Amino acid sequence: MELDKTPGILHIATGDWAVVEDALQIFNKWNPTSKLRYHSSVEIDGVLFSYIDAHDAKLDHIFSFGVLFESYLSELRSNGKIDW
Repeated sequence: MELDKTPGILHIATGDWAVVEDALQIFNKWNPTSKLRYHSSVEIDGVLFSYIDAHDAKLDHIFSFGVLFESYLSELRSNGKIDW
């Protein structure tokens, strides 16, 4: 996960856009004060990317979302739901 060249936009490489959206919904449910919002998704050279608007987000929310996202991916991998 990294900041895109557009200020305030997180650029997340993913194998499935829905996984990013699901993780963000879970995160925002647990953190109702979060300002992270889904922005868009795009495919670039065969790689899927999701963009998260983090303009008004606190740094700890960005960090916490990254931790949750990786944990969510690990859970999906261990249950055989994703293989990337």
